[in-house]
Amino acid sequence: MKTWMKIAIVVVIAGILGAFYVYKYMYNKPHMDVENAKADFSMKAQDLYTEFKNNKDASSQKYNGKVIEVSGLVTKIEQADTLTVASFIFEQGMFGDQGVFCTFLPDQVVKAKALTPGKEIKLKGYCTGFDDDVKIVKTSIVE
Repeated sequence: MKTWMKIAIVVVIAGILGAFYVYKYMYNKPHMDVENAKADFSMKAQDLYTEFKNNKDASSQKYNGKVIEVSGLVTKIEQADTLTVASFIFEQGMFGDQGVFCTFLPDQVVKAKALTPGKEIKLKGYCTGFDDDVKIVKTSIVE
């Protein structure tokens, strides 16, 4: 057998093994259970927003990818199709409301619909960053 044929066979086998690894361990990786996870940080929604607004880079390093528990007076509960968002609004910016926006988990939507604006609430979710608003996803209500 020629040398280039041996190399081709080794490359094909390595590619198949690599694809299997990606499928088995990366693609099927279990998702974080944010609802039952212990919060890395617990704070007022106003404090979280102020910290991001004052120093976006340092706050991003500190909070992004972490489970955060926020509390405060919820300003709005909005729903569009299957997406439900609770908002803690602190300012009016050039493009609308600014604050902390929490997107609920699908199994929390029924509880979220029962919330009323102006009520003190505690929410827990996964912080994904800041773009004039703090974004928290996979949110659940802490009781």
